[in-house]
Amino acid sequence: EDNAILYGDLPFCMLTIGIKVVIPDLSNFSPSALNSFYERFENFLGTMPEKYAMQIHSRTNSDYSNQLSAYKATKGLSKFDEFVRNHNYDRYNYASIEGELWNKTLEIYLTESLTLKGNEKAIGKTLNTSKEGMKGFLSSLKSALTALGGRYEEMDNLDLATAIKSVLNVSTSAVTSEVETQDEDIVDYYYNSDTVSVENGTLYHAGRYHQFLSLRELPEESFPYMCKIFTSNNHKDVSFTLTLRTKDKDDMLLHLETEYAKLTKDIEKESSPSKEDNLNELRQSILDLKKSSGGISSCTLISHLWSSEVESLVSKVDTLKSNFSNLRGARLYQTGLPVESRR
Repeated sequence: EDNAILYGDLPFCMLTIGIKVVIPDLSNFSPSALNSFYERFENFLGTMPEKYAMQIHSRTNSDYSNQLSAYKATKGLSKFDEFVRNHNYDRYNYASIEGELWNKTLEIYLTESLTLKGNEKAIGKTLNTSKEGMKGFLSSLKSALTALGGRYEEMDNLDLATAIKSVLNVSTSAVTSEVETQDEDIVDYYYNSDTVSVENGTLYHAGRYHQFLSLRELPEESFPYMCKIFTSNNHKDVSFTLTLRTKDKDDMLLHLETEYAKLTKDIEKESSPSKEDNLNELRQSILDLKKSSGGISSCTLISHLWSSEVESLVSKVDTLKSNFSNLRGARLYQTGLPVESRR
């Protein structure tokens, strides 16, 4: 689909669009500016329609080849300028090899489930209406980004195909070249690849070992900038994908209150400590939801780490787990391990 991803079997399909968020380093911003941005972004999430699912994808990659290639391809204005640029390139290239350079990307994807019926014209109209609706919602983020000197760019077909293919092939320059020169199915790209499963849930592809971790249990509480806790070690070659879904506040309350009533009757027949704990949790969830503006009904976090060496990857996984332990109640598990071995 034009500047979108369409997948599924007719008539039930899903349509996804994406934006690339460009934002300056926020580490030196004033607390008031950061708090203002946090409040705006929180309001943005709180207004997401129930029909949408959002993915926020943050990636820190040590592959700096695209930037270096662009720098090298730019000719100097004089012989001296060319000499200086060549010297700088050698210096930057060495820094890249030593792991001192990296690039960070932030992408937001929005997905809507659709039922496509009718002729080609009717289906096209449904798709266009969906895309325009999602674009309209994402545009409400513009003012919050502008206040910090940021912006976003809509992802085109090349951007979206590159994003999919770079899940395991983390060399951005290689992926871009493949996308531009090949017209193959995305599924075939991975199934007909050198991806193999190795020990301890580790995948190998394109010269890198990969581990995926999922948030098994959410923290007991959330607070602004909590992600700093698990990104504080400034890891390179790691990505975090946060998937959010919303539900109408009244519907959520009705569901929780119905579950509370059922459990109350069950406890009247036969009580137990675990049932009492569940009842208290439901009671607290109802109170919290009544105080909130509604919105997020489910949250999934997937962490992806990669390295050219298994030992380095294992160390990164252990460090990330340790960082998450600082979030009270949060637990990660390695998705590639058998269920009985997850920890």
